[in-house]
Amino acid sequence: MWGIIQYLIMLILFYFVAIAVACFMSIRQRYFGSDEKENHENNKIIIGLRIGIMVFACAFLALFIHYSTVYEKDDPKMYLMIFIGLGLFLIGGLVSVKLDQMMGVSVCKQCCKKREPSYGEVLFSPHFFGSKYLRCPECKRRTWHRKEF
Repeated sequence: MWGIIQYLIMLILFYFVAIAVACFMSIRQRYFGSDEKENHENNKIIIGLRIGIMVFACAFLALFIHYSTVYEKDDPKMYLMIFIGLGLFLIGGLVSVKLDQMMGVSVCKQCCKKREPSYGEVLFSPHFFGSKYLRCPECKRRTWHRKEF
């Protein structure tokens, strides 16, 4: 059992290192600027890290729920394992949404106005691959906004 716990701790540390690297790269790109080619390369890396973060988040949720079945039904450790898995899943999901919000701008399909949506809009708006269903502040219509880097 101790070997499994060490393995999970090592994976959790790797998970948080990936989150920290993605956040650092996104913040550096946003506030300190760079040329267009470097931004494009950074966006590719950040997108890869976002995918990796969500894969790890889903894996942690499944692993912790699976390992919670080792304990008795009313054992508090079982609930602790489930809550740890849910916590790691929520942290990964919210960080991934924040990275999505910080990368690039949204372009309205009707008036071609570029804007940066708020965190709440990105979190709660319907989306399909690179497009989000948002209200444009210029033309006041709800349209599918495409992501532009």
